Formats: sequence, structure tokens, C-alpha cells
Amino acid sequence: MIRAIVLSVVLVGSTAFAGGEKMHFDVPHHFSKADARARTQMMFDWWQKAYGVAVSWSGDQAHVVGRVKGIDIDAVLVVTEKNVGGEAEDPGMLVRGLARSYITRYLQKYMHPQYEEP
Repeated sequence: MIRAIVLSVVLVGSTAFAGGEKMHFDVPHHFSKADARARTQMMFDWWQKAYGVAVSWSGDQAHVVGRVKGIDIDAVLVVTEKNVGGEAEDPGMLVRGLARSYITRYLQKYMHPQYEEP
């Protein structure tokens, strides 16, 4: 019973904390801005195919909304001359690390010079 109460407090607290907080991420690249944008779109194409994530572009800024591996994502990614980065809604302390590492890891994968789409 005590565990259930503690867990409830943690879950409520993490939901309240997630309310306006943002996660930030930034991954450098060595491509032209157009190539980095194309590689970012390849990542989005994978997310759309695998998870049904919706992506809309406005110039070099992409708004990403959906659910990946059970974690809600609402993010804005910006492609610049030297990096791809942005911010996302914080999903709460219980999955914050997983969400940040997942997004960062995939950006690093697609921005790696030797990565080619299979």
C-alpha cells in the first residue's frame, strides 16, 4: 500500500514537472545544410514508417509529433550549417533520459558521415 502511494506521488509529481519544461539536444554535422536536412528527413521517414510520427517542415525547422516506443514526442528540430538540434516537451522524470538519449542517438546515427540508408 505504501509503495502504491509513493509511486502515485512520483507519477503525479513527474507529470506536473513535465508541464512546461523542455529537453534540449544538439548534434553537430559536417554536411551542407541541404544534406543535413535530407538526412534528418531520412530519420523522420523511418519514424513515420515505424511509429506513425507526424512531421511538418517550415523552412529548416521541423515539428515532430507522435509516440515512439511508448514515449510521446512533441519536438521542434532545426537544421543549421553546423548542427541539428532543438527542443522537445519533457515527458517527465521517469522517461526523460530515455527520450533524450533516443532522439540524440538517432540524430548522431543519421549525421554520421559513413551512415547510408539501407
